[in-house]
Amino acid sequence: MSNAGYFDDISNAQAGFSKDYLLAGTTKGDRASYLVRVGGVELGKTRKHEPFIAAELEVLDAHGTGAVNPVGSKPKWFAKFAWDSTLGLFKRFCATCLGIGEEAVDPSGAEAAVGKDQPLKGSIIRVDVQLVETKNGGAFTQTDFRPASPEEVARYQAAAA
Repeated sequence: MSNAGYFDDISNAQAGFSKDYLLAGTTKGDRASYLVRVGGVELGKTRKHEPFIAAELEVLDAHGTGAVNPVGSKPKWFAKFAWDSTLGLFKRFCATCLGIGEEAVDPSGAEAAVGKDQPLKGSIIRVDVQLVETKNGGAFTQTDFRPASPEEVARYQAAAA
């Protein structure tokens, strides 16, 4: 048996590494609600050169049948710009972190959110996730952002000080 051709593209190959993303369990319908502290927010490109946005998170509290990211873990929220929901979710993420209405998030504010000053860093918010079945039988994690209660924010800001 000849090995000719098997390794022709090896110079462009990269090893895959598992990522720690915010998850909603393993069974369709699993749900979780995470209280998180936001870390850095960044733009990037996948190995296939697809643009994405990602936010580093620290899990402060977790509830629900799909709460697989334990307290203290540091998963990411990740979304490709090719997905229909990405801009709307990022707008909601920014508004939730800043405590403003979604209508107040404009392109310059979104640009600032991923800039060097990182204005969303340190925000404490709730992230609700659910494992949802796709039309073709696959699954994805549906994500939504909402404000944390004032008591939760006060408790975890005091603990971080």
